[in-house]
Amino acid sequence: HLPSELSEGMDSAGEAFQSLLGNNRELSLREQIEEATAAGEGCCSLTYEERVIGFAGCVLGGLFLNCFSLIRLGELLLGNPTPFAVCFTLGNLLSLGSMCFLVG
Repeated sequence: HLPSELSEGMDSAGEAFQSLLGNNRELSLREQIEEATAAGEGCCSLTYEERVIGFAGCVLGGLFLNCFSLIRLGELLLGNPTPFAVCFTLGNLLSLGSMCFLVG
């Protein structure tokens, strides 16, 4: 009798081999996300719609902060870089962090 970890590893290897042979149909991105979430593989249990909403919110928030940093560009030229730097940095971090919602 094989340990459960080894048995599961062999099952996943068999599934990978089956997919190479073309016996499994290709799943859409949405189906893959929902399947992984249902199996408990992700670190959180957000639905596809919640992920898209979180992604859009972070991108829009990052875009807003980046545009707001351009307004602060005058203060940068007058010798006060802090407001520009804070808005620009947080805007970029928020935009980059939005990809975490899509990844899971």
